[in-house]
Amino acid sequence: MPFSFALAGSNPVVGSAGSLRYTLPAATHVRIDVYSVSGQRVKTLVDRAETAGAHSVDFAARGAALGPGVYMVRISAGNDQKLLRVVTLE
Repeated sequence: MPFSFALAGSNPVVGSAGSLRYTLPAATHVRIDVYSVSGQRVKTLVDRAETAGAHSVDFAARGAALGPGVYMVRISAGNDQKLLRVVTLE
């Protein structure tokens, strides 16, 4: 069974107000990376083993909020991957 992944709150994200929510059907390693539109990884939000169930992480986790722009967020959980486009504003 695949996992679910969504941005909680509004998109665009204003400041650090957004959080990413994901649900895992089974325990697995999860990695969530944020990429610029040019494909450069700008931040890793999660890189750890997670239990089954619902989880969330602040979009601005692990340091300062990202500057205004368009970003791609990739979540990898086990053998599955999903992408989410996120717009941030000041």
